Amino acid sequence: MQLSSKADLSIAFINSIENGQKWVSSSTLEKLCEVLDAKPYEFFLTETDPTDELEIIAVNHERLLLDINDIVHRYTKNLNKEKEEI
Repeated sequence: MQLSSKADLSIAFINSIENGQKWVSSSTLEKLCEVLDAKPYEFFLTETDPTDELEIIAVNHERLLLDINDIVHRYTKNLNKEKEEI
């Protein structure tokens, strides 16, 4: 319940994430990372992941998130430009 209130997410939604029924948006992932003091890649690790590969995984996830963020920013910018032209 603390996670729910700190991340401003419903308990049902968090349960759905845990049970693999829902996926999180980048903003939800960001909230969860902040509340849990975790890096995004840590949510995708399994107990069998070799620890020497964790740095590689972290860098790849960081790049992926930056790329996604850039794509969303450019898409939003283009939408705003199109709205201005109308």
